[in-house]
Amino acid sequence: MDEKLSRAESREVRGIVKRIRKLAAKHEQRLGASAFNEIETAADALVSVLDQPEPKRSEAEARYEVLKKLEEQHLAFARKSAFREYFDNIAIAVLLALFLRSFVFEAFKIPSTSMVPTLLVGDQLFVNKFIYGVRIPTPFIGGNIKFFHESLLPERGDIVVFVYPGDDPMNAGKDFIKRVVGLPGDEIEIRVKDVYVNGVQQQTQAMGEHIHEGYEGKQYSRDMFWECLGGKLSAQASVPEPVCEGGVLHQICRNPSIPGADILNFPYAKTTVPAGHVFVMGDNRDDSSDSREWGFVPLTHIKGKAMFIWLSLRYDFSPRFERMFKGVK
Repeated sequence: MDEKLSRAESREVRGIVKRIRKLAAKHEQRLGASAFNEIETAADALVSVLDQPEPKRSEAEARYEVLKKLEEQHLAFARKSAFREYFDNIAIAVLLALFLRSFVFEAFKIPSTSMVPTLLVGDQLFVNKFIYGVRIPTPFIGGNIKFFHESLLPERGDIVVFVYPGDDPMNAGKDFIKRVVGLPGDEIEIRVKDVYVNGVQQQTQAMGEHIHEGYEGKQYSRDMFWECLGGKLSAQASVPEPVCEGGVLHQICRNPSIPGADILNFPYAKTTVPAGHVFVMGDNRDDSSDSREWGFVPLTHIKGKAMFIWLSLRYDFSPRFERMFKGVK
């Protein structure tokens, strides 16, 4: 008595038939009408056996062999080896990753305390590279070409990653991260430790002492403040978070042991941000190398906007779970 084909075997064979038919249809022009019709006829014959209520194994195997021989004869050029398929999948994944890294998202690790308390050493975050326009790498001539639109320019209060614009050869080509304080055309003034934009003091509200972890796990004490950039603190400001009307509310730190006059060698009492540039500062105001030291950041140097922390590790590599997947503002 002839053995019957199981349902699982029948499904597997149907899948093979479907694959061969799809391959033949894709290369029909190259195959020619005769070879294409041979494959279709053999496929129909095999399917007619599979469609029987109880398909016989011997019949199915015989017609399957005919179809496989036709595949070998006519479609060998189109079949991919297992290695080739694996290689193609890896290549597609690599190209996609490179595309996303070049144009959409890039990971960035916080190396210093300059953005405390907003960002801590060991925070790892994603940077949106598409939000300010498209940056096209130009490896043959060096640098990048960046396309902007006025609606895509950085806003006051944005935390941005950019290529160091100063003259220090030790930092050349390195990525920095700071907060945008001044936009093109703004007049910036630093009086002691207070920031003035277009003659208006950026209001602050004391929060008390802040202990943070710095290099090698050491603990540091700083005075922490709310700062309202480009707006006005509400008279009904309440703890724990006041209202910044018309501006961006964020936290800053100051070192009470450093007088304002000695904070950094700010080379001018007042300065106007030139077109095509921004003025940036670190939130850890007394421990930040920023525009007060090395000047303005060209818009073409900006790589993207910090979006959220996806991983945060202390000096001993223990995780800060409370900071993971936290938005950056």
